[in-house]
Amino acid sequence: MSLAKRKDSARICVSASQPVEDAPARAEKITKALVEAGLDRNTALSRLAAVMSFTLGLACYEQSEAVRLHLEAMVDFDEVFESGLQALVRGF
Repeated sequence: MSLAKRKDSARICVSASQPVEDAPARAEKITKALVEAGLDRNTALSRLAAVMSFTLGLACYEQSEAVRLHLEAMVDFDEVFESGLQALVRGF
């Protein structure tokens, strides 16, 4: 399900506390595919952080009525997300 479909989901996701004690195991799990593709763990984490930041940031904009209305007058959110994500991935 899209973050944009649930009110305040992006804000809640960002503000939710995360257990520190299992962070190394979680980092290994979420970077596994990128590490197997040849990235080192820290590079994989930084790439994932960039994608997550972009996704959560755009979802927050979309969920803010004032910001969404302002931006919708200029751009299509789906196109912005797709082209932005592609730009991030190609830049990797």
